[in-house]
Amino acid sequence: MRLRTSLQALVAFVASSALADPLPTPTPDALLQRAFDTRYGCTITGVIEIETRKGEMAAMKRRMDVATKSIKDRLHTYAVFREPQYV
Repeated sequence: MRLRTSLQALVAFVASSALADPLPTPTPDALLQRAFDTRYGCTITGVIEIETRKGEMAAMKRRMDVATKSIKDRLHTYAVFREPQYV
């Protein structure tokens, strides 16, 4: 009997707090902006140019685009070599 009373009190509390403070419904524009920021928002973007040499040979130049994003306190990095195309 005591357990039943406790459960009833808990259900009543949850129901009253859910009715008293409903979550605001975001507008479609706000949802779209949030989705866009989540998908494409990057902390750092940039271009890196690398020159490598082997002995007396001419320097080999490479260029890549880099973007980083923090997701759930973990840093994710995405890099794409742009020049030369075959890398």
